[in-house]
Amino acid sequence: MRRFLPFFILFLGIISAFMETGFAGPPFLTDDPEPVPFRHWESYLFSTVDATRKSTSATGPAFEFNVGGLPNLQMHLVIPMAYASPENAPRA
Repeated sequence: MRRFLPFFILFLGIISAFMETGFAGPPFLTDDPEPVPFRHWESYLFSTVDATRKSTSATGPAFEFNVGGLPNLQMHLVIPMAYASPENAPRA
């Protein structure tokens, strides 16, 4: 392990020397590109299901609540219920 430590440190140094700060700007992919305006809110009720031959899993009903707490700040709360039924294992 000690033989590889200098190479690991050198590798981290080289990688950090070539790193750039990432800025998200158009075109970037997101489902909600703008935060909720200050002192406004939005809520959603949703569910998902994923089924294969060997298992079934579901989320929902789930509740999502977003509020603009400060300018350009979105506070986010998700309260889900989840279900999983794998083959040859107990349901949860």
